Amino acid sequence: MSMWRPEEATADYGELFRAILDGQEKYPLPWTRRGRALGRWQKANPDEVGRIKHESLARHGVAPVVGEDAWPRAGARGFRAPFAAGIGSGLVRSVTAPNEFMMATNYAAGWNPNSVGSPSPMIGPPIGRNLLDGKDLGFDCLSWLEQNLLSTPSAFLMSVPGLGKSSLVRQILLGHSAQGHVPIIPNDLKGEYVPLVLAVDGQVIRIGHGLDRINPLDAGALGSVVPVLQAAIATHTGDTDADRERLRMLEQQLHRAKKEVAAGQRRMIETLVSLARQGRMADYESAAVAVALDDLYAEDGPDGRSRWVHPPELTDLIAMLQAGSRQLHQVTVSASDEEYHATVRPLLRSLYAMQHGVTGEIFSGQTTTPIDVNSAAVVIDVSALDDNDETVKAAVIMACWSAAAGAVTASKILADAGLRKRKLFAYTLDELWGTLAAAPGLTKHVDGLMRLLRTMGCAVYLVTHGSKDLETLPT
Repeated sequence: MSMWRPEEATADYGELFRAILDGQEKYPLPWTRRGRALGRWQKANPDEVGRIKHESLARHGVAPVVGEDAWPRAGARGFRAPFAAGIGSGLVRSVTAPNEFMMATNYAAGWNPNSVGSPSPMIGPPIGRNLLDGKDLGFDCLSWLEQNLLSTPSAFLMSVPGLGKSSLVRQILLGHSAQGHVPIIPNDLKGEYVPLVLAVDGQVIRIGHGLDRINPLDAGALGSVVPVLQAAIATHTGDTDADRERLRMLEQQLHRAKKEVAAGQRRMIETLVSLARQGRMADYESAAVAVALDDLYAEDGPDGRSRWVHPPELTDLIAMLQAGSRQLHQVTVSASDEEYHATVRPLLRSLYAMQHGVTGEIFSGQTTTPIDVNSAAVVIDVSALDDNDETVKAAVIMACWSAAAGAVTASKILADAGLRKRKLFAYTLDELWGTLAAAPGLTKHVDGLMRLLRTMGCAVYLVTHGSKDLETLPT
């Protein structure tokens, strides 16, 4: 019998094809009579071929998908690509495994990223392309919050060193600046954000020995709000109910600004003293600092200007505590001058150490470069500090954070009073592992900052190497 003779018409090629898919039969060689006949049958019956394929997949536990063109079994030379891959696509030795995702069961239920090739949300400044479908991707926290894609404007970026965390954040901050937002980097540990801020004509503050200084008692941008509100109240007339209501609102904002300044200065002194002592301040010492600051702001500065324009320094606070007013005697429960001086002597020693110790050059005198919230961007470069001196670095970082937070609060108070246009900020804490490790109190500051984002009009970006960095904290 000739090899080229057609196969008998009674042969059931459907059963043969089903047996081949189930592995019970081998696919006949294409040049044989049986192989050519099977090929003609497949070409003449595409619907039957598809139905048998889907049934075979179902028997093997794979749910059939309409329109699916699966890869065939591997031959001696590898896998032959399906028709959808293109004519003449050839053979491949291996098939790339699909992307794998790991997540909690609550989030994984009903989630399949490979089901639909939908485009990525192009909301916010462009930051790159989606690795799955190649679509452009846009992102910043404030833009996504506005479109209800986020419930709070914050992002936590984690990656191993050298893969571009800071580069991605700089790209996002550049988009913020293009939208009129003000990026603030309160502690640039490596000087990575200085070129970006200079490129957008922003403000660069360099803290270190021989560089810019910080007055820990400086009211900063928040203190500058007080004279503005006082001038608005002095020139306001309350002729109508609306005018009287606005006057009451301005007085409330003034009271709030003063209380915010007082609380920030007291926290600053408490933190710096606690870092120097490696222990907490006593409650009566904190009360004495608060009373001494109130007494300082009740009188004008040495040049006759208001303390809101010329804030007190550490020297002024020490002198006020040494003088010991009647109210200071009352809060320290001192019956005599000798008892009072014995009570405040440990506090004075800590303040003197702060003034004349390793931080003396940085914390002595007035602040040389105050934060300007009207700048396009603000960065406080602390890369000049010695990484081996954790105490100095922690003290400077706390002072920088306090100044940056005060600037954001000042902008919000003026906007609420209708005296300035409302601004939005992008607060960035890069190298978070080094910042949090500097002092335990910084953790509480980050936590408080994250809880006030929605009301402050401020996005926060936290950047570190991984979740293990947070496990190294003492609490």
